[in-house]
Amino acid sequence: MEDEGFEDFLTPGELARALRVRSSTLAKWRSDSRGPNYFRLEGSIRYRMSDVEAWLRGRRVKTLEGLAPR
Repeated sequence: MEDEGFEDFLTPGELARALRVRSSTLAKWRSDSRGPNYFRLEGSIRYRMSDVEAWLRGRRVKTLEGLAPR
C-alpha cells in the first residue's frame, strides 16, 4: 500500500465555501457518486486536499486559445 501520509482535511462546509457552492450541492454529488473522493470518519465527512485538487484538475476545460503555442 502506498504511503499517503497526513495532510489537511476539509469539512463539507469548508469545501463548499472554497468552491463557492452549497453544502447541499456536495451532499448531492456524494449521493450521485460525483465530486471529489471523501472519507467517512465516525459518521463525519472529510475531504483530503490532494483529492480535491486532483478532482479539480480533471475538470479543467482547455480552450483552443489555451492550446495554441505562444
